[in-house]
Order: sequence, then C-alpha cells, then structure tokens
Amino acid sequence: MTWLPAAEEYARLLGLSQPAQLTEAMVAKNPTIVLIGKNEYVRSIQSVNQDGSITFYCAVDLGIVLRLAKGRDLYTSLEKSINDIQTMITFDCILRRLELLESNQLAEVGALLSSYNVGGFSIYGEQVDGLHVNQTCTGIAIGYVNK
Repeated sequence: MTWLPAAEEYARLLGLSQPAQLTEAMVAKNPTIVLIGKNEYVRSIQSVNQDGSITFYCAVDLGIVLRLAKGRDLYTSLEKSINDIQTMITFDCILRRLELLESNQLAEVGALLSSYNVGGFSIYGEQVDGLHVNQTCTGIAIGYVNK
C-alpha cells in the first residue's frame, strides 16, 4: 500500500493537481466523514498545512478511515425542516456558512431563515454522544404540529 500526504490525497479526490489549490471554501463544501457504528459523522478540515498534513476541528485518531462527503443543497434541506415552525433559535457551524458563501446561497438562506423568524449563533460544531461533530445546525424550534 502506498501512503500519500493527506493533503495530496484529499486534493486528488477533489480533482485538483496539487494541495495548494485547496481553498477554505472548497474544504467547507467537501467535508470528510467517519463511519462509527452505522452512523456517519463529519470531520471538518481546519487547515491544510505546508508539510502536506491536514488539521481537523475534531479529533481524528491514527488509522481512522475518512471518506469524502457531498452535502445536500442547504437551502432545500433547511426549507423542508422548518415549514411548521413559528420561531427558532439555531446553533449553526461556521463551516456551513462558508459552504453557503462558496455556493452563493448565503443571502438566499438568510432570507429563508428571516421569513421563519429564525435567529441564532455561529459555532464550531457540537457534542453528540461524546463526539465532537462539525457542519451541523441544531436549534430549539417553537411551533405546532399539523394533524
């Protein structure tokens, strides 16, 4: 088995010829995931280093297999989730904001959230069952259920 520097392999998987082509926005739009049990957890990249290594926002142990992930359209996914909500306080990972900037959807998603009376905070991920995860949006929703 041939081992490549992490940044070189990540760039190759994205169709780039060299790690220097990796931008912060591109990294936010193309997160990596780890499979733990039957669940997938995002492991977001914090920086691509000069030595070819990658630093993550979450712990990534030696030998952990990471997979390249592709996110869904954030606007469509968010709209489906908030149809019956009257107000919501959100805690949104800053990397989702970078993804929205990269896909030119920040204003569109901002308008959607405003129309549903949503406010909140940017964060660097959250703790779920003892694991630090990234690229999440969690919140407290106040609304009603249509029956």
